[in-house]
Amino acid sequence: MPPDLSYFLLALEQAVLPGNGGSLATLALVESAWHSSAADSSMFGWVVVLISGRRLYLEMEVVDVEGQRPIDLEITPLLAAQQRYPDELEDAVAWYEPDHINWHLSLPGPSVH
Repeated sequence: MPPDLSYFLLALEQAVLPGNGGSLATLALVESAWHSSAADSSMFGWVVVLISGRRLYLEMEVVDVEGQRPIDLEITPLLAAQQRYPDELEDAVAWYEPDHINWHLSLPGPSVH
């Protein structure tokens, strides 16, 4: 399984835990993603669209600390039409269309929004 898919599934599990409101239970599309790795950590980012049309940015940092892999997940709302990516990441990372994630989750694709 590709790392971005594995970590997205983990992010999805963490995001729907009680206390996070279960807001990703109505996921319609993983719109875009990015990934970056360094010697001791990896960063992942995903823009997701909910069935309601609400868009969220999920960012996960995975840090390898003595064989353990602590994970930090942040969820940030995006302005639906005005904000394609988080402002600080618009041109800072290489965004791609994560079709394999949508396929794995049996999501219908971009036509939903």
